[in-house]
Amino acid sequence: LWGEASGGRRVRSRLVLDPVPIESLAPVATEKWAPRLRDFDALGHLNNAAAWEIVEERLAVRRDLRGGARYVVEHIGPVEPGEQVTWSVHATGDDESIRVRIGDEVRLMFWMGPALA
Repeated sequence: LWGEASGGRRVRSRLVLDPVPIESLAPVATEKWAPRLRDFDALGHLNNAAAWEIVEERLAVRRDLRGGARYVVEHIGPVEPGEQVTWSVHATGDDESIRVRIGDEVRLMFWMGPALA
């Protein structure tokens, strides 16, 4: 059933976004984030819906990226309960990237940009 539902598409684990900090651009925003215990499942994995709260916070500021925008999320590494989480936003023209860090290590990345024509 799974193969039939996939329509022949294959799952790829290749990252698209660049996890290296954008040194040439100062962040336009940096926030501390404290995931709640209920944001984790029984195995200690961060719930995707909880991670997307960061994007929702940015969309409150970047109203132009609502609706017809494209979004990409990549999980580089785990966010564990009790870790000190910081996220920073880097803008490059019409798009933004968000890096979620534990210390200097990038664990999650989001990209938001205008929809393709």
